[in-house]
Amino acid sequence: MTLKDEKSVYVTIGRGGCTVYYGKHSRLQTYGNGWKKYTEPGTPVIDSRTIPPDKIARWALLSPMVDLEAEVSQSTKVEQNDGGLSTGKHAWMFNHMKEHGHPQMKMATFGNLATCTLEDYMKLAKEWGATVYYYQGEDE
Repeated sequence: MTLKDEKSVYVTIGRGGCTVYYGKHSRLQTYGNGWKKYTEPGTPVIDSRTIPPDKIARWALLSPMVDLEAEVSQSTKVEQNDGGLSTGKHAWMFNHMKEHGHPQMKMATFGNLATCTLEDYMKLAKEWGATVYYYQGEDE
């Protein structure tokens, strides 16, 4: 099976290119409009290029991650989530390093380790100024 055979789940477009997500571990990165040939009509698109310049760095570093299997969001805010170090499902590595590392070891983390549903991510992106829509097909 190739990516061309898989059904796209969502697309993100940013200043550094486009990413088509096919599931939890499959994605394709491209530039320009190349994403369109790998995307079915009806797929959600989040274009963060319209987020104002004074907000984009904060969005890129602190927005929650999409968890396609989540039924409920851990966070629907753009913030550093220090609580995620001990409770977030992606925090296992940090917790392991704290427990088994050097006692004086301190860790600096940047970003939000919390996750959210795709629907909540789309709402949050729109609130921050992203263009959010459903892909209609090549004639769009």
